[in-house]
Amino acid sequence: MFEFARAVRDRLPWLHQVHPSSVARVLEQADVDPARWEAGDLTRRLEQELRFRANAAKFGQRPEAAPRAYRFMNPSEVGDPLGYTRWLLAEYIDPAEPTLTEDRALYRAEQAERAAAQLALVDDRIAAEPAVPRRPRALQLEAERAERDAERAAAARAAELTPEEFSRLRAESDREIAEAARRKRRGEG
Repeated sequence: MFEFARAVRDRLPWLHQVHPSSVARVLEQADVDPARWEAGDLTRRLEQELRFRANAAKFGQRPEAAPRAYRFMNPSEVGDPLGYTRWLLAEYIDPAEPTLTEDRALYRAEQAERAAAQLALVDDRIAAEPAVPRRPRALQLEAERAERDAERAAAARAAELTPEEFSRLRAESDREIAEAARRKRRGEG
């Protein structure tokens, strides 16, 4: 609570000279729970409410109040910083309402659910679509790519061979080539 009160104090200019423990006491009395609020969200909510009330007064929806009454006060205008803060919290913060922090978390969860549903829908569409026959050129390119990959894999395996293994494989290959050439000359192949 102390760190939360310090963050709130840093965001509200009339509280800069007040000790954070005093601000914490006012926040506790107003049932502001730091587990439910972030300091920026709390001050933003207060600003939004004050702006809304100032506009309502300015445009005649609240004729009993001057628009000037609904704004954050300058530090020099506030005689009792804790009293003003207590009044703001009592007037504009309802502990039973969801906080901006909770609203943001709920919004993010809803967005994640929507994204998951869209991905599932796309996966279902892809699974339901019939396979499109491939064109001959695409098949040829795919076969060439597979052949190059096989050659690269064979070259990588050959690079890993010891000199003795390489000599043995080369001798076997030379014998097979010579045998194939003899069969061809005899007319067997």
